[in-house]
Amino acid sequence: NTSNKENPVTMAKDITMLKILNRTIANAYVEYDILDDLRLRVTGGLDNYSLEDKQFYPTSTPRGYLYNAQACMANISTFGWLNENTLTWTPTFGRHKLNLMAGVTEQGSRYYYTATDASSFENEMLGFNNLQMATDFNSYSNTSSTAMVSMIFRGHYSYDDRYIGTFTFRRDGTSAFVKNKWGSFYSGAFAWNVKQEEFLKYTDAVSTLRLRLSVGEVGNSSVPTSGSFAQLYNTNTAFGTDLSIGQSPITLANEDLTWEKTLEYNIGLELGLWNERLHFDLDLYHKTTRDLLLEAPVLNISGYTKAWQNIGSIRNMGAELSMSAVLIDNRDFQWTLNANMTRNVSKILKLGQNGAPIYLGITCLNGQNAVILREGGSVGELFGYRAVGLYQLEEFNVSENPSDPTDPVYTLKEGIAGQGGEKPGSLKLYDKNTNGKIDDEDRETIGNFLPDIYGAFSTTFNYKAFNLYLGFQYSIGNDLYNANYDMIASYTGAGANQSVSWNRRWTTENQSSRYYSQIPDGLVSSAFVEDASYLRFATARLTYTLPARLLRRTKHVESCRFYISADNICVFTRYSGYDPEVGISQNSAAAILSQGFDYGNFPKARTFTFGVNLSFK
Repeated sequence: NTSNKENPVTMAKDITMLKILNRTIANAYVEYDILDDLRLRVTGGLDNYSLEDKQFYPTSTPRGYLYNAQACMANISTFGWLNENTLTWTPTFGRHKLNLMAGVTEQGSRYYYTATDASSFENEMLGFNNLQMATDFNSYSNTSSTAMVSMIFRGHYSYDDRYIGTFTFRRDGTSAFVKNKWGSFYSGAFAWNVKQEEFLKYTDAVSTLRLRLSVGEVGNSSVPTSGSFAQLYNTNTAFGTDLSIGQSPITLANEDLTWEKTLEYNIGLELGLWNERLHFDLDLYHKTTRDLLLEAPVLNISGYTKAWQNIGSIRNMGAELSMSAVLIDNRDFQWTLNANMTRNVSKILKLGQNGAPIYLGITCLNGQNAVILREGGSVGELFGYRAVGLYQLEEFNVSENPSDPTDPVYTLKEGIAGQGGEKPGSLKLYDKNTNGKIDDEDRETIGNFLPDIYGAFSTTFNYKAFNLYLGFQYSIGNDLYNANYDMIASYTGAGANQSVSWNRRWTTENQSSRYYSQIPDGLVSSAFVEDASYLRFATARLTYTLPARLLRRTKHVESCRFYISADNICVFTRYSGYDPEVGISQNSAAAILSQGFDYGNFPKARTFTFGVNLSFK
């Protein structure tokens, strides 16, 4: 029993954690003009990262008590490199302008991981600096590497700055796949600068008018090395009294994995009025992703539950609108406004396994399936039981409990569905299929963590040498599963701290309460799904620039600027958690499909900054 060791002060003082992080990032390039309009550019970069992590848990802590003191030591290092070689030709023939670029790029990375756990210490005095005092050891190691090479071409043509066309082609090869390493991707775009036409060129009211059309395809190869290749793990087998050490695959290899491809069509309009006092940008897009890379269920006969597959297709359609306006522009005072908004609608067009839904397990909910991918549905759908209130006294038959007369036995009346074990005040779930019981068939879509609309807006005031910037961001229509509340308001009676809502729970003396007194153990329900729409006052920054006349007395200072700023000032939301803009990391390439869960996420910090910017001559 470790409950007597769960003292937060003791754990804060006695647990030792040391992390040493080193990172080196370097980039360099060389350019050589072979001709006046022909340039060779060679770039190189590297990123070297290492982390040494040391932890020690003495017997005064729950974890240390369980293992008779434990030390954990790990070393992680990654090394990545990038090389790009391009040749660019930019000739001009009268009103015709060309920009042709061809090149080869290559990049790679390698990952190393080693770790040791030591426990059962005879002497805890030196902690992780004296591992030889431990009697039990476990060691782990892992390494992986990836590489990619690309051949690229881009052609850009412009006639009289009125008609502009661009064509790109790239062929990419990756080590992530076995049989289908290479993918070819194209794109093309056309823009018409209507403002340069004779019928509009001298119109003062319209300062910019441009139409854009584009179509293109991009590829994605983001899968772990265990996607195409089988991952091996130690497997010990006994033959009689002899122990034989061997290895067996713990993941199912798929050598037929190939590139995920996204085809996008885009049409855009750019409009500026009255010498750019008012400017609009509108883009409409249609994207279809096919051969979706996803870790999906496989037949049980394979011996595995999931494997990486190219499965299904998804469509995303939407609009992006941005606007800027100069509201006041005087000699000493200027006021500008900027805003943008995005609306996206997704639809799952096709899934494998004969169209059967795919359920994603969520780690913080003990692996329960809480996200559903289904044909005709949307990405981001939360899946579970719909809560429809609380069970009331009149819904039960009451009988005496022979073993404890103070605790009567409650049995649901005929026609009232339940899971078993319900009492007055328990959370009530919807019997979707009306079979008289709560079972797996009653689960349904209970929310969506993707917003209906999201964006940002800002305003800037300039008065002489002073500048004030105010920035906001917003999201409307997105839901969030409050797994924190699920944990601290479970009312399990296990001795753990609980939410203050326990004091307002349903009781026979407080039957009008909306706070349950008991929940079905471990079930995902809409009771924990909340509207996470928000408006965040993101940034406020005040700047003062010293007038140039004051700097003329100095010989070396060209400009001097003082500023004070605040970030993450406040959030307006109905979400009951710390921050509506959170999402757990599932540590997988499919994490983007399961981000609508708040569990143990540290909220964004509120930051205040004061600084001085100096430019020297």
